[in-house]
Amino acid sequence: MNDSAFTTFRKNFMNVFKKLVPGGRADLELITHESAFVNIVSQSNTTKRSIRIKCLFNQKDQTGQRLLDSTQQSLSPGQRTLLSIALLLALMKNTKVPFYCFDEIDAELDTDSCERLSHM
Repeated sequence: MNDSAFTTFRKNFMNVFKKLVPGGRADLELITHESAFVNIVSQSNTTKRSIRIKCLFNQKDQTGQRLLDSTQQSLSPGQRTLLSIALLLALMKNTKVPFYCFDEIDAELDTDSCERLSHM
């Protein structure tokens, strides 16, 4: 994923998350890792990229609260589902496909989250 595509994806993710979790905030960070293995073809170190998800589900006053790495906090099954859905919907905004099929996508969501998802 190039930097321009990531910037668009990140913006879409933040917007989708804001709609799914009113009062919540989320962000993505692109991380570059230098691999210790040498690429045989180019004779250079390979670079790998990953994405760190940071989020805050707290709907109280969030002034001064920083976003937490999603892997460093215990998220409920519903919160993990909302993060996954936000990632999928953000990707879908960049990739046009005739239709999408999800099986029980709202199984772990509460009623309010289900309603917000259905409106999207």
